[in-house]
Amino acid sequence: MLVLARFTFRRLPFRKIALLYLLLNFFFSIIYWLPFANKRQMSFLDAWFLSSSALSGTGLTTITLTDYLNPFSEFCLMLEMQIGGIGIMVVIGGLILIIQKEMSLPQITLMGFGQNQRNIKNMIFFIVSFSLAVELIGMLLVFPAVIEHTGSMPQALMKSAFHSISSFTHASLDLFGGNVYPFTGNPLFLLTTVALITIGGLGFPTIWELIAFRKHKKSLFTKVNLRIHGLLLLGGTLLLLLIEWNGVFSPLSVEDKLSNGLFLSAGSRNSGYSSVDLALLNPGSLMLIMVLMFIGGSASSCAGGIRMTTLAVLAAKAKSAFQGKADIVIMKKSLYDEDVMKAYLMFFVFASLYLFSTILLVSIERHPPEAVAFEVMSAMTSTGFSVGITPGLTAFSQIWLSILMIIGKIGLIPIVYSVMDAKKSAIKYAKESIMAG
Repeated sequence: MLVLARFTFRRLPFRKIALLYLLLNFFFSIIYWLPFANKRQMSFLDAWFLSSSALSGTGLTTITLTDYLNPFSEFCLMLEMQIGGIGIMVVIGGLILIIQKEMSLPQITLMGFGQNQRNIKNMIFFIVSFSLAVELIGMLLVFPAVIEHTGSMPQALMKSAFHSISSFTHASLDLFGGNVYPFTGNPLFLLTTVALITIGGLGFPTIWELIAFRKHKKSLFTKVNLRIHGLLLLGGTLLLLLIEWNGVFSPLSVEDKLSNGLFLSAGSRNSGYSSVDLALLNPGSLMLIMVLMFIGGSASSCAGGIRMTTLAVLAAKAKSAFQGKADIVIMKKSLYDEDVMKAYLMFFVFASLYLFSTILLVSIERHPPEAVAFEVMSAMTSTGFSVGITPGLTAFSQIWLSILMIIGKIGLIPIVYSVMDAKKSAIKYAKESIMAG
């Protein structure tokens, strides 16, 4: 694994990534704002919020897309979701390879850090081809349900492609009028969407390893991802079914309850699609969803949150502390101190930013505090779930949430390392014990 503190050129490249995100965000915002690109004129703030949501793979919107977007802007939105999903650095790397130019060391290092692989050229080709193949299969599988809903072949093709890309990249934007409520009783549509969300949340390095090195011993990174991903998906499904069996799922058949429970659990892991009205959920379900959003998906995936590997490292550290052991071990592998430090840094910075943002927005919004807290978590983790308050937020809150979306997409660790130097101090201080707990 590449450790950022080992490279002297780390600050400038990551700042360039942040600047690139902002420039792309502004570019697409202009497109959505221009009169020829929409059915009804939207404000620039709405356009900026939509662009931020698409590029970050979040899904929160202040408008209903079908009321504003025309085919041209829908296509632009698909393109922006794709760019945000597979990663801007991967897109740039692909363009460089197409024009036969060598990548610089900072570019290779950045992409290697993001994708956890040294063979960057093969990884780029795999990411692009695999993404397009999965999205095509997803489009074909949801098409029968979509054409039955729309009754129009051109619209069904567009909406099926849009939904497949949006699901795989975890953007969770839709062209069905607000969410996927029309497909609550269609298991094929729901399970296909779950598959797209799950594959997009596993991360390209894990998928690459499973396919290209299927006969080889799997890395710790892949083992941790698969195990925690499965536990969270199934555990979330069981708990949501337990809580909502006689709640929001009560009108559904047993088959539909199971498929919708699985769908909601998968959506809570940063996709943002919901087949039921979240405002009707039990408070316990909303708390569970917030926990799942907080954890998120795999590092180097389309998902956000603190990431599953961070959770694994923190849990391993806690286990070692309980057992009184110095080494931190996961699956009989000791971890580097740098990785443990990054996990703690990720958790602390994420939690601090979340608490600060929640307190800030709760103090200026008239909406219930729990709804605002839910909205902030959804934005920071690039999930896109909402209990319906997004359009009614103040301009300041919408701008703040759009910033959180971009931060959640770029990642907190790169941002922290872009503004600080990890230098060892030549000064040594005496140690002293302090009471904790």
